Formats: sequence, C-alpha cells, structure tokens
Amino acid sequence: MKEIKYLIITIIPIVILLLAFYFYETEGVNFSISINMGMFLLTYITVVFTYESLQKARKESYLESRPYLIADFDNEEETLFFYVQNIGKTSALDVKISISPDLNIFDQISFNKEVFKEKINFFPPGKTIKTNINTTSEFHQKNEAFTLTLIYKDSVGKKIKEDIYMNLKYRRHLLYQKRKKIDDVVKSLNKIGKAINDNSI
Repeated sequence: MKEIKYLIITIIPIVILLLAFYFYETEGVNFSISINMGMFLLTYITVVFTYESLQKARKESYLESRPYLIADFDNEEETLFFYVQNIGKTSALDVKISISPDLNIFDQISFNKEVFKEKINFFPPGKTIKTNINTTSEFHQKNEAFTLTLIYKDSVGKKIKEDIYMNLKYRRHLLYQKRKKIDDVVKSLNKIGKAINDNSI
C-alpha cells in the first residue's frame, strides 16, 4: 500500500511536467514558465518525501520508547503461575488485565472478579507481577486455551490494547520435575539415620 502511495505521488508531478513541455512545444507556452513549473514540482516531491521520512522516524521513536506488556503462564516446581511484565522503556498507566473465559485460581478465586478486579495505576519498566494459579497437573487437566486482554495507557495517555491468544495444550504433556528443598533433604536424611539406628539395635 505504501509503495502505491509513493508511486502516485511521484507519477502525478511527472505527468504535469510532461504536459507543460507538451504545451510548450505545441502551443508555444513560454519555456521559463515550464522550467519554473518543473522546479515547483520537484520541490513538492522533496517536501512530500521529507514529510514521510519524518513521520516514519517519529513512529519508530515512539515504538522504541512506549511501554510493552507481555503475559504468560509458567511454573515453579509443581505450581503454575501467571505473570505480567513491562519490557518497554516507559511506564504503563491504568493497566487492566482480564482473561476469557474467566478461570478460578485453585478452583475458588476468580481471576477477573477478584485478583485483577482493579486497575494497576502505575506499571514501571522492568516490573513483573505474578500470581499462583493452581498445581500444574490440575490446571492442565481442566484448561486448554484463553484469550488474555491487556489494556493500558502510555505516558501521554494513548490507549493501547493487546489481545493475546494462549493455547496451552502443548503444556499438558510436558514433564515437570519437583525440586527438593533443604527441609525435604533434611527430613530424608533424618529418616535414613533413624532407619540405620533401628537396624543397628
């Protein structure tokens, strides 16, 4: 679409310039008028392309500096959690998070109506928030796909809406290894020690 736009901007002045030379040859129009018209059209083309370049640079600058919120599910040991992170360079304002269909955290607490009921007024760059959802195996037995919606504003008040479709079927057959904590290791060693003592009596 942009290529067609630039082509039209270029062709129209050239056509007008050719018509000016045509009338000069056939109707005896003053040659200096044709030259002036040609210079005017060349100036016009330069101004248009300069304007387009400035608009492109402004857009790229905005995209580099705007807030970017990402969200996903992940797991720690046997617990699945949901997180949102601002990977952009500026703060997101008035952040509203919702998911469809709504899900119940640990089969009791509504994601939309309780956990993320209120807006997050200020979400600075690099910030991450997360909430536990359920045990990993329990969650994937009951849930497959969601559409997550993130609505927020940038520093100048421009509204941004992100709709993220999440198909979680692939996670259902992943293997999750439970990592033992120090307390678990100590308990295991105590059991081994007790068993050795019992056998030595």
